[in-house]
Amino acid sequence: LYSDGYVHVKFGHAGAEKRRGKAGEAVTVPCKADTANDLETYIYSAGSISRLGDLSGLMADRIELNSAVKLRNLPLGSQTPGYENRDLEQLSFGTINNLESIDLTALTNLKGTLDLSAFDGLREIYGAGSGISGVIFAPNAPVETAILPKVGALILRGQRKLDHLSMDPTGLFNLRLEDCPNIDSLSLVRNATALQRGRITAVLWEDADTDLLLRLA
Repeated sequence: LYSDGYVHVKFGHAGAEKRRGKAGEAVTVPCKADTANDLETYIYSAGSISRLGDLSGLMADRIELNSAVKLRNLPLGSQTPGYENRDLEQLSFGTINNLESIDLTALTNLKGTLDLSAFDGLREIYGAGSGISGVIFAPNAPVETAILPKVGALILRGQRKLDHLSMDPTGLFNLRLEDCPNIDSLSLVRNATALQRGRITAVLWEDADTDLLLRLA
């Protein structure tokens, strides 16, 4: 919890549970239903929660987090081998300034561009196997790890701490890469065979061949 108070959770038709906790301590709210799959779940005290446990087992089809303004992590997907959630199609963030970690792994039907431009504290995102088609990071966000699916658009500006970027760049058609010194921009662009638009600064491509330069011309 971010502050002292109650965590009040309603598990659909199975009823509600309430637990009291102190700031900085974990609170466990037992699920009243036999199974959490496709169960409407409401967290009424979301504004006082700083971290969530693993939510991948809920198999939710819609998640709204507009009131979870103190949240630091968002564990919706799972990196467990064999995991897949085909149900989640709608995800609403609102503005969560404290968000540091997002896991959207294997959320195959979560599509569209993931706009993270308001999350200037983000440190890591895991999205392999998800359906997202683009990612926009906040300028100068201290991102260290970005595990992404095959996206068409990627905007990175001032991610000076980013030293682990993993993705399939072959579908990339729009790239903005500014002030990201740890990213091998030459390798990224060379493998982005569908690239149509791009802005890349601080380029030192001593090994760039003529064919690459002509393709970008």
